[in-house]
Amino acid sequence: MANTFQIVIKKGPTPGQVIDLKEDEVTLGREPGNVLTINDKGLSRFHARLIKTDAGYTLEDLGSKNGTFVNDTVIVSPRPLLNGDQISIGENVTLEFRKVSSYPGSTSGMASSKVEETVMLPSRAVLQDELNKVVKAHAEEHRVLFSRWFEELWNKKNYAITRELVAPEFTAHGAGGQDIKQGPDGVAGMVKVWHQAFPDGRMTMDDIITEGEMSAIRMTFRGTHTGEFYGVPASHKKVEVTSIGIDRVVGGKICEGWGELNMLGMMQQMGAIPSPDQAPQMHEIEASITPEHVGEAYAALSSGDMDRIRQYWAENMVWQVPGHNELSGWYYSRDEFLAFMGKVGELSDHSFHMDMISGKVLVTGDYSVDLTRNRGHRKDAPDKTMDIEVAHVLRWRDGKVIAGKGAIFGDGATEYDQFWSHSPAVTPSTH
Repeated sequence: MANTFQIVIKKGPTPGQVIDLKEDEVTLGREPGNVLTINDKGLSRFHARLIKTDAGYTLEDLGSKNGTFVNDTVIVSPRPLLNGDQISIGENVTLEFRKVSSYPGSTSGMASSKVEETVMLPSRAVLQDELNKVVKAHAEEHRVLFSRWFEELWNKKNYAITRELVAPEFTAHGAGGQDIKQGPDGVAGMVKVWHQAFPDGRMTMDDIITEGEMSAIRMTFRGTHTGEFYGVPASHKKVEVTSIGIDRVVGGKICEGWGELNMLGMMQQMGAIPSPDQAPQMHEIEASITPEHVGEAYAALSSGDMDRIRQYWAENMVWQVPGHNELSGWYYSRDEFLAFMGKVGELSDHSFHMDMISGKVLVTGDYSVDLTRNRGHRKDAPDKTMDIEVAHVLRWRDGKVIAGKGAIFGDGATEYDQFWSHSPAVTPSTH
């Protein structure tokens, strides 16, 4: 007698579908990367998984938002499955686990099969209480994980712990413009940059809120700037910066992260960028900047004529590129800014152009705000295009730009990141 195992979709997008279980590990969720993808909004991206054992399969919840139930009872730990078990995931999907035993036929040699009798477990009696226990236990697991993360990695400089707590496929979606490479080594490399600049630095976890596989954390870093930090030489000043991180944890490992921190305020604390209360001279500057002057500055940049560029763009200017892609971040001189513009031309096969939108330039004192239309296509990929509006805030001194920052809103930010990334996504022809 040989046993095989199946999942039957009883309720969901494809009722009646039968899936033969052959893999040692079968993940279920709405993300296309799962072995069994079920497109239902009630499922988490990676909701649960089946693990093959000598006796059959065990079901484990992966910290899903809406829980995983077997025969109307929420599971709080890996649960061995019996023939006929009804698995509920999300609000609209019900699966049936089947164990099929095959027996030799009597005359034809063909195998006959029978499905073992369904074993039903007691129905949901204390669902809310059990679910609350699951949520509380899951939140505590995340708190313990991230407590170790901050204490071991950030405070004790134990870089090896990233191999234990970070998934190989980990992807970061930016943190103040930092370029964080994929996987455990990428995370460790980012933290090393901070430790080299702030050897005495320490990170505290101020708050953590967990829901399903996601945790949102408010954290504060404090340290003394005694080494170079992203091109800024040591200032020997103390800094304190608070940031927000949102991380996805699956199977006890961090798989994906989003981060936002006040990098501008941090640069001001280090003295790399003047702040209003640090630079009284800011209030003494009298610049006669007009919308026409702003247009001339952009025209000089487009011309490539260095004499014209020097008239409008200061040698020690700083510039921040928004987004979370390989071009995002801070550029700390005119040369670095022009090198960035050169990279833009190279990646776009020099198709990229930035057109000022008529009547969309505002000037007040030392600052100007303009709206431009940015268009182009990627090199060797003419069907990968970008067409978005970008706002720029420029600060002027003696008729030259000394600081600038771009801002992109709504769907344009996603389009911008996709365009400059290595993603094969093709931008729609209409916007």
